[in-house]
Amino acid sequence: MHTHLRRYGLAFITVFVAAAVRCSLIPVLGYRYGFAFFLVSTFVSGRYIGLGPSVFAVLAGTIPAVVLHFIPPGQHFDSYFQIAMIVYLFLGAIVVVLCNSEHKVRLALQREIAERKVVEDFIRASEARLHGILDNTTALVYLKDLEGRHLVVNRRCEELFKMRFVGQTVHDLFPRDIAEQWEAHDRTVVQTGNPIQVEEKVPHDDGLHTYIVVKFPIKDINGSVVAVGGISTDITDHKKALDALEAEQELLRHTLEVQDHERQLIAYEIHDGLVQHATGALMQLEAMRDQVESAPIAEQIENVLGILQKTVAEGRRLINGIRTPVLDDWGVVAAVEQLIDDEDRAYVQIEFVKDEGMARMPPNIEEAIYRITQEALTNIRKHSQAKNVRIELVRRGDRVHLEVRDWGVGFIPSNGARNVHGLKGITERARIAGGRCTIESKPGEGTRLVVDLPYLGIS
Repeated sequence: MHTHLRRYGLAFITVFVAAAVRCSLIPVLGYRYGFAFFLVSTFVSGRYIGLGPSVFAVLAGTIPAVVLHFIPPGQHFDSYFQIAMIVYLFLGAIVVVLCNSEHKVRLALQREIAERKVVEDFIRASEARLHGILDNTTALVYLKDLEGRHLVVNRRCEELFKMRFVGQTVHDLFPRDIAEQWEAHDRTVVQTGNPIQVEEKVPHDDGLHTYIVVKFPIKDINGSVVAVGGISTDITDHKKALDALEAEQELLRHTLEVQDHERQLIAYEIHDGLVQHATGALMQLEAMRDQVESAPIAEQIENVLGILQKTVAEGRRLINGIRTPVLDDWGVVAAVEQLIDDEDRAYVQIEFVKDEGMARMPPNIEEAIYRITQEALTNIRKHSQAKNVRIELVRRGDRVHLEVRDWGVGFIPSNGARNVHGLKGITERARIAGGRCTIESKPGEGTRLVVDLPYLGIS
């Protein structure tokens, strides 16, 4: 309300000022041009104050114009005065319309400028945030046009290589063989229009480094590729650690293979040596026992026979513990069945769910399954206090699934029980065989051990 009153007050002041100026100029101009002079107040109101005040100025200006017309003695309301008033009102209307249109245009331009400034400020703030991210990341970030020239690079690129990239191609900056490899990856992105992830070798002062690189297309509104972006992360240390881990894993795998081979040799030595000799002696004594007539001697022979029978049984138990021949002759399913049969049924009942159609697998996979099952049953016997155990050994596509479940006391894996109970060895053996092992356990709810291995072994 106050704003509108202020605007109309300003329009009245412009009319008053125009009347005062016109009166002061009567000695010079006489009483002519009364209406025309007040067009100035109309223009000022329309140009700077608004439509309503300018209309008010037109109407208000007629009053001093009429007064000025009738001031001279004998002046009367003649046709000249009528024409002047009509012209004044007509010109005033034109001035009001033109000034108001200009005012609207000016306001529209001001709004557009203000909106553009807001957009420009937002873009500058966004660019500042983007540059803040780009310049503080340890990755190399860059953008190239379709001719391979660098359009944008982050600070890390220039600090690392101590060279200017913008406007240069990789052929201008790096050896030819490396540049051609990078350029081929860029062409793949442009041709397919899809991002790719590759490894690239990058020369440093201390030699070649390995980078994992994500390259992606930049497209226009029509979907055409106009540039190629890239983010490169140095994985040299990670690569070295991974190579060292793979070498360690290969060494451990080889150690296990040698150990299994030595177990097999020891088992054969016990079987072909100790057990065979004891069995031969047992057979000879059994033949002599029927020929001996002396009761004391016959009793001694019976004692010796008992000792030899225990020796043979112990030898076979050792053979099964070291390397059961059933594993080599009949496969892992039969070997696990024998392992279950050897368990003391007085303390635990074992349910064995097996895949009857499971074929033979590579020796390393069968050995891993057998040893993991053996170690799991040993843990159950020593720590679980479970009365019921379920073992499942089935094939699922190109994987073999082993699950050993008990309903014993359980444990909290995070408390180090994994190491205490030998479960770390189970996990490591599964990993070396190319699979994975998960162990779930809760106090009072038992333990669930799941092993997933490749059915066809490791390539």
